[in-house]
Amino acid sequence: MRGKSGLLIALLTVIMPHGMLARHVAGANGSAQLYQSLKRLDVLARVLYIGAHPDDENNALLAYLANGELADVAYLSITRGEGGQNLVGDEQGVSLGILRVQESLAARGVDGASVCFTRAKDLGYSKTAEETLRIWGKDSVLADMVWIIRDFKPDVIISRFPTHVPHEHGHHTASGLLAEEAFHAAADPERFPEQLRHVNAWQAERLLWNVYDRFGVKGSEGNVVAEPGDFAIDIGRYNPYLGVSYAELGTESRILHHSQAMGVAVVRGRCLEYFRHVAGTPAMAGVLDGIDTGWGRSAAGSEVGHRLRRIISDYDFGDPSASVPALLELYGRLEDHADDPWATRKQEALKQLVIRLLGLNARITTQVSTVCPGDSLAVRLEVANPAAWPVNVERLVIPSSDLDVRIEGVVDGNATFSQGFAARINGNAPLSQPRWLRNGGTAGAYGTPATALELRGVGAFETGPMGTLQVNVLGRPLAIELPIVQVSVDPKIGERRHPLAIVPAVSVNLDRPVYVFAGPEPREVRITVRASRAVEPGFVELDAGEAWTVSPQRAVFPDLREGQRHEVVFRVDPPQNESETTLSAAVVIGADRYGLGRLLIDYPHIQRQYQFPEARSKAVRVAIAAKGGRIGYVCGAKDRLPESLVEMGYDVVELDHETLGWTDLDSFKAIVLGIRAYNVHTGLARFHGRLLEYAERGGTVVHLYNTNFDLKDGVAGILPVHPSSNRVTDEDAPVGFLEPDHRVLHVPNRIAGSDFEGWVYDRGMYIPDRWDSRFQAILGMRDPGEAVLAGGLLIGRIGKGYAVYTALSWFRQLPAAVPGAYRLFENILELNSEVEENYN
Repeated sequence: MRGKSGLLIALLTVIMPHGMLARHVAGANGSAQLYQSLKRLDVLARVLYIGAHPDDENNALLAYLANGELADVAYLSITRGEGGQNLVGDEQGVSLGILRVQESLAARGVDGASVCFTRAKDLGYSKTAEETLRIWGKDSVLADMVWIIRDFKPDVIISRFPTHVPHEHGHHTASGLLAEEAFHAAADPERFPEQLRHVNAWQAERLLWNVYDRFGVKGSEGNVVAEPGDFAIDIGRYNPYLGVSYAELGTESRILHHSQAMGVAVVRGRCLEYFRHVAGTPAMAGVLDGIDTGWGRSAAGSEVGHRLRRIISDYDFGDPSASVPALLELYGRLEDHADDPWATRKQEALKQLVIRLLGLNARITTQVSTVCPGDSLAVRLEVANPAAWPVNVERLVIPSSDLDVRIEGVVDGNATFSQGFAARINGNAPLSQPRWLRNGGTAGAYGTPATALELRGVGAFETGPMGTLQVNVLGRPLAIELPIVQVSVDPKIGERRHPLAIVPAVSVNLDRPVYVFAGPEPREVRITVRASRAVEPGFVELDAGEAWTVSPQRAVFPDLREGQRHEVVFRVDPPQNESETTLSAAVVIGADRYGLGRLLIDYPHIQRQYQFPEARSKAVRVAIAAKGGRIGYVCGAKDRLPESLVEMGYDVVELDHETLGWTDLDSFKAIVLGIRAYNVHTGLARFHGRLLEYAERGGTVVHLYNTNFDLKDGVAGILPVHPSSNRVTDEDAPVGFLEPDHRVLHVPNRIAGSDFEGWVYDRGMYIPDRWDSRFQAILGMRDPGEAVLAGGLLIGRIGKGYAVYTALSWFRQLPAAVPGAYRLFENILELNSEVEENYN
């Protein structure tokens, strides 16, 4: 356990993804930017910004506070965004949360703030804070927030969301409520007293609400406040040291939330942000009004500030490293105040600045991308020092291995040092997946009470093995934390770096997350065994539970070389009646048993991440007609519907939206335009004529939901429809049949109320409130206490065919293998089928 002042230094370190270029702030070593960082050492101020999801932050404001006010700024996202949507890939749930954490880190690497999280999970859209807090477990999430406040010790807390706003996301409102309660609870030693063994109670100076434009408080020009006492800050100001305004910097930061489609236009010029007092001491004109931000508040004393200001005034823009001796002397002075959080934190920042002033480039490289516990590993330490001041390279330690070596090397005057070492990874070294996934939890939160402490804050962002390099600069020992990276060269983009990952020796992956059995016929289940090191022959077991039959009992595989894969095939027979089970796979080699899969999350804008879930898939025996046929699918936002349709027995042809202009549409039973297709693609409306003609000849055109903003062509389907912001978030909400005799409720599957049992997350979103008169509204549904919404499933006759618009959450239900969802969706696809046997 780290000491009181050391824990959040690790929790709030900004980490740039290894494959990314530093943009304007983090990692940039230009002379003016180094000067900016030097000035920040003389400012003792902290601000904590609180939101519900990874993209709720005000990026431009964070950039202003971190680079204009020079404060230490942290963004506390209560969840990791697992319940959101994904426009860059098919990750959902936990995998999406991993992706969004990395996007947050990338964004913080631009705006200069840092990020932390609680244990709470994003459960998808919620209409009430009460529901949100019940599922999260209010006390545990509040405890996490209180811990972060007590450890980070912010002077000011800013909430993105207020406590009472009609029709707002329940997570957002809950975050505002929790921020206010945590503000007071953190100062009360009677609240969560068990934390006081590690941190002290802390009273922030004030709590502010960063007034949110959509609530109509800024006025039509964005420069009129609604209540006396509100104040505004112009965050559009230009920073000459960074060569960019804070608003521009915020824009660059925001777009890194790629999965959430946060690309926005660059904002230039005057840009006002408004604030409203919530608790504590009111501010008149600035977030940090009346707060002493000098070194007088530190036990190290005002003399440190005087020394720093002399160093700042003597700074040589032509030779930044000239400041190193004076800064190292100051570093030593701060060592005498290890019990003071400000001194400790600024000492760490001072060390990082010294490394940057020197231009010191140190890295630990390896030739491989993965390694297994217990394996040997060849690494190379490389150090380059362009400065005149000599750097003594003294020791290298990799804590997750047996490597701990003394080194004798001196680099200066643009010299380099390089030496190779052999290490052996510890047999009990943790696998390289996020720490918050390592210990159980509840439906609403990760972890257990025993693991609460390590999961507060960020948990751990660096998932691979790290090394510690001990150097000595002008007699001052400095420890530098370094990731171990694989370095490769791509002829098109140059050098690429990926962190080394510790992976299981053997992983086992089922070929599908869900298997749908539409009848009593057996299905093949293919399982891939992957060896990350050379292994002896073994066998694979597949357990399907009771009532399901698996053959053979075990499937053998030969010895495998490192990196080799081998596929085995099982036959699974379902029961005669509807049933659901879990297929669990495991590999047995001698006395060793392996039961983890291996997933890779890899995009250019984030650091590569691994996930090692249990090797399990869902199997469902569903009573559907399984008519089959060709379906054309135009992907909008990434989803897993195409593979779900394949599970239903359809031949799915994924179409680029441009191919609608020349593809033979009559070869398809139905054309499905995927979720948010009209938000993602520009030009779909150009093909409406072809789609209408296809429908008139007997085809079925199915539109999945679109949002009510950013419609690229201003339309959402071949028949006019207006998506609203309406949702039905209760997955158990009753569903009524508005047109009980309509074919879609009878052919080829009879649909009953029971078909809406077992739905997950919600019923539907962006449910239309207006539509073309040719549409019939088929279903009515509502959340408790609200009016019935009729636009969840709209069907319109066009000539011999149909147009369908449906805002039901198929992208959640079909991958979750909800039986009733499969039956109803098949009926939609079979609207023009000649089969009539079940129709009344």
